[in-house]
Amino acid sequence: IFDIYDALNDSLFFTNHLAGRNNSIKVRVQYEQQPMLMMGDIELIKQVCLNITLNAIQSMPNGGKLVISTKKKRESINGYAEWVEIQFSDSGNGIDPEITGKIFDPFFTLKKRGTGLGLSIVHNIVEIHGGAIDVDSIPGEGSVFKVLLPLCSDLPKISSKEDAQTS
Repeated sequence: IFDIYDALNDSLFFTNHLAGRNNSIKVRVQYEQQPMLMMGDIELIKQVCLNITLNAIQSMPNGGKLVISTKKKRESINGYAEWVEIQFSDSGNGIDPEITGKIFDPFFTLKKRGTGLGLSIVHNIVEIHGGAIDVDSIPGEGSVFKVLLPLCSDLPKISSKEDAQTS
């Protein structure tokens, strides 16, 4: 169990220098204040955040804006009552509607030096964590990647170390 903000902040730590130094990209976060706990592999979720953030930075060669936001959603889906929606909104090149449906396919890339595995891996990681990923994009205006992950809202709360030992 981990706080989604730990994964987001760690991935931002690795990408902030790229955004500012190379591209004059402004990165802004809009986080809800409460902790958002989820079950899974924090390292894999960091990889999701890192890949999407790096793609956003690469889509803005002349600078731009990246906004990463979180929102708690209360919907009963697949046995989970609460979800976190993480949005990665960039002002980059955008994605042509004709290829939007292919970007999560293995080996699909438009990059000269890309493998086409980044978003495919992201998609698989999100799915194995019980979540979903989607993208809205307008060529020339930017993209919004939405990652939906289940939260651990139904787990019992442990208030102290003593309670944990007697449970």
